[in-house]
Amino acid sequence: MWNLTNTPPAIIEADVFTRVPDEFAIRKKSEWSDANKFGGEVASFLEGPAFDRAGHLYVTDIPFGRIFRIAPDGSWTLVTQYDGWPNGIAIHQDGRLFIADYRRGLLVLEPATGKITGWIDLSKLYPAAGTGLNGENVMNGIAYDAEKKRLFVTGKLWPKIYEVKVIPRK
Repeated sequence: MWNLTNTPPAIIEADVFTRVPDEFAIRKKSEWSDANKFGGEVASFLEGPAFDRAGHLYVTDIPFGRIFRIAPDGSWTLVTQYDGWPNGIAIHQDGRLFIADYRRGLLVLEPATGKITGWIDLSKLYPAAGTGLNGENVMNGIAYDAEKKRLFVTGKLWPKIYEVKVIPRK
């Protein structure tokens, strides 16, 4: 049985918009693939798609700590690469990217420069937030409400969704 009415599901057709260019397809083992893909090689593992106001699509590549920007024509730019496992992206109305990272917690990225400009310590929200090689108890989900200027985060196995108020340091 497919659903309560016993009717087959609707067929949804999808076309490939773009793919990871060969120059970015690393194809190797990583610490992430050891923990999450039984030690196999991976070329990428894309997550966290989010659009900016100019129509660029940003995605994370978890095993290699990369953030890509995909232009409306499908061309790719490497925005940054760092020692982390970025999973989700939320885009602030000023263009900054908030990154949910398995290893690092919550990061702030300036996409024009590719520089990580901030780190938000969420360790008090959950005892194991941002840690764990087995993919559990880590930052995973993120969303930004531009209208009300609210940031929400959650993680794997987290029983709650948190609203984070970002207060700049003086």
